[in-house]
Amino acid sequence: PSQPPSQFTVIVNSSTSITASWQLPPVGSRHGIVKGYKIFYKKKGSGFATTLTLDNGNTSRRVTKLDEYTEYEFQVLAFTSAGDGPNSSSVFRKTMEDAPSAPISLSSVDVPPSNLHGPRITLTWSEPAEPNGVIRSYTLFYSHDGVAPREISGIDKDALNHTLDVLEPSRGPEGISSSAVNSRKINITWLGLSREVAYGTIINYEVRFSVEKNCTEIQSSYPSTINTTATYILVTGLSLCAKYAVSIRGYTAVGPGPYSRSVMEQIFRKLIFEKEYLIYVYQNSGNPVIKDLPKRTVVALNELVVLTCEVNGDSEVSVTWTKDGLTIQKQWQILVIQNFVPGDSSVYECIAMNIFGESRTASTLIVAVPPSIIKEVSPSSVMCEKQTPCLVSCQATSYIPFNYSWTKDGQVPTGDGIKLMNNSIIVTPRDAQDYGQYVCHTTNSFGSTKYQITLLAPKDTQYNDGKYPSSQFKRA
Repeated sequence: PSQPPSQFTVIVNSSTSITASWQLPPVGSRHGIVKGYKIFYKKKGSGFATTLTLDNGNTSRRVTKLDEYTEYEFQVLAFTSAGDGPNSSSVFRKTMEDAPSAPISLSSVDVPPSNLHGPRITLTWSEPAEPNGVIRSYTLFYSHDGVAPREISGIDKDALNHTLDVLEPSRGPEGISSSAVNSRKINITWLGLSREVAYGTIINYEVRFSVEKNCTEIQSSYPSTINTTATYILVTGLSLCAKYAVSIRGYTAVGPGPYSRSVMEQIFRKLIFEKEYLIYVYQNSGNPVIKDLPKRTVVALNELVVLTCEVNGDSEVSVTWTKDGLTIQKQWQILVIQNFVPGDSSVYECIAMNIFGESRTASTLIVAVPPSIIKEVSPSSVMCEKQTPCLVSCQATSYIPFNYSWTKDGQVPTGDGIKLMNNSIIVTPRDAQDYGQYVCHTTNSFGSTKYQITLLAPKDTQYNDGKYPSSQFKRA
């Protein structure tokens, strides 16, 4: 042939494949029967081309095993039994982006504590050997002692290091209780801190004592702090007829966490004189006694709620109501909440105090509503290129445990291009059926809430000379 095939086009299918198509050379230039075609392709700027020969009459060919996000040069020619015709003009195409390979050379350096911060660790890495596109950001995963990994996303694409604080325990122990052994000894127990709360393994606990009130001049020597590896201690040498504040904190290899909330412990409160002997008698009846509130109550939306704190005691009692530890009402034993709404769901505690001490009882109120979607962090649409993994996610909140599930067209999404991840779904669109409306379902024992997220192809959102709306985005 004296001319190349006509209408030569190249369409990019994915990050590693294209489809080339063409038509026969013009009739007057064939000079015989066209027996087949040869396709030539090479990376742009490369001197060596790969040749594919087609002698089956087809006028299209899918080329695979190309490198990701790489520009290639393509040509085609026709041949007869007499030989090859001329090459067509070059067509240049770049394959699609794909997920990068893992960053390399990950290393760490310990940063000692200073006056401004605690111990830290700086992580450094190199760019992926195969970026397979434009790196937009990095996500860092870290864990300790077998705990489920945490992640830090959105690290700048130009940042090749990140510094983390090495955390001490996040709070003090809970469930602190005591019992008297004899006139100068008490046994104190508490619930140990889990690794998730402690950010590591607890190596010891520190129990702190301070005298809040003393009703006798007789003093005893006792340690202000006691260290132990157990979750209980036997305290001796305490002052008689005294009230102590007891608080506990845990230590990891990093250091101590915060102290727990102080718990008041009354020792010996009533004195009896008999001849020349002074006898101290343990008596706990002076504390106000509260009738327990219901531990947990489910309240209908806009319902009137009345909590009553019934108190008995031998002396004048003052009553305080708190919500999540913050005082909301004093003196009144009845707490009234009108038109109960989700924001009222909380832990309400009645605290009764007299001259001998205090007592507490708490009740958790929960509004009976399904989970609610946090729309500020749940996009209504996501733009996604074909053959590109895209993250579709929704965030919800509820006062009781709830579950996430996903549907598309009324069915649970399945297939090689679908990966379900609790409140997220990763979609790698392969054809038009993968685009459309994905529904996030959040369900608790009170009902279910739906949230619709539309997966858009680039062509669905183009306007204004091909620019995309600023509100649409793809999570990378």
